[in-house]
Amino acid sequence: MESVINEHFPSCMPISLMQIIQSYVDATNTHDVKSIVACFADDAVLRDENATRHGKIEIERWATETIDNYKFHSDHSTPNTAPTKLY
Repeated sequence: MESVINEHFPSCMPISLMQIIQSYVDATNTHDVKSIVACFADDAVLRDENATRHGKIEIERWATETIDNYKFHSDHSTPNTAPTKLY
C-alpha cells in the first residue's frame, strides 16, 4: 500500500512519526494486534470510549476487543477528508 499519510499531515512532521502512523494504519487495516501494539511505547496511555489504558498489555486487550466489536477499517484514500474514517 502506498503511503497516503503525506496527504493529511504537514511536511514539517518528523519522518519517524509519519512512519509510525503509517505502520499503525496498516496494522489496524489488517487487524494485526501485535503490530498495532508495537506502535506504542511501553508506558503509553490510550484513552478511548471513556476508558484509559496504560501500557502495552492493556493496549493489546483494547486492540483485540475493538477489532472483535467493530471490525473497523481506516480509509485514507479520499482527498479532503479527515485523516481517519472508520467503518
